[in-house]
Amino acid sequence: MCGSAADVLTIQDYVDLLGAMHDEWLRRREELRRGAPGRARGGDFGDSGSDAGSAEAEIGAALISATLGLIGRAVGRRFRRRMEEQVFPAIDDRWQQQRQEQLAIAARYPELRGCTRDQVVFLAGGSRTVPLAEVTSQITMAQAESIVGRLAGQ
Repeated sequence: MCGSAADVLTIQDYVDLLGAMHDEWLRRREELRRGAPGRARGGDFGDSGSDAGSAEAEIGAALISATLGLIGRAVGRRFRRRMEEQVFPAIDDRWQQQRQEQLAIAARYPELRGCTRDQVVFLAGGSRTVPLAEVTSQITMAQAESIVGRLAGQ
């Protein structure tokens, strides 16, 4: 089963992968805080048709672009402030809770393994499997106990 040892991950490996995903989330969040480099500041509403060179069309396009840019920045600031004050702290709190739960599961069940090729979990030395689709990344200790019980034949 599982092809090769390279396809097998321990529960700690999975916890480490989730930690790496969280690190990437933090990196992207910091980019959002600083403002994405090269981000557009409003649209280009100039007409590419035959009257694009007319003064009225250019002035109208500039006014629309400037107005939308101001509205976009104001909405963007409010959105960013709400994200920083409410959403990000809630995500961080939830992440810390999940991380503690996952570390506890890894400590309690070091024999738990996953096969990335076959998408199943199993106990080292065991013959039973549970589809990985039944195991979520936010697994609780109770769910881990249930899965280990199934794998142990209890």
